[in-house]
Amino acid sequence: MSTNHPANRGKAMLVAWIDAPLRDYAKQAARANGVEFSRWIERVVQQACAEESAARAIRDAEESAARAVRNASTRAKIAGKP
Repeated sequence: MSTNHPANRGKAMLVAWIDAPLRDYAKQAARANGVEFSRWIERVVQQACAEESAARAIRDAEESAARAVRNASTRAKIAGKP
C-alpha cells in the first residue's frame, strides 16, 4: 500500500445517503468556491462539528454556573442567611 493513501494520513471515508437536490447544491457550492466536492464536504462536516462542540461547551458552562448559584443558595439557607 502506498504511503500516499488517505488512510495512511489519518483519513477515513464517510458515506452518507443524501437527497439528490442536496448533493447538487453541494456540488454547485464546491464549484463556486473553487474546491473539489470532497474537500467542500470535509469543510462542512468540520464546521458542523466545531459548531456543535462550541454549543456543547456553552451549555456545559451555563449548567455549571446554574449549579454554582443553586449550591450557593442552598449553603446560605443552611447557614441561616437569606
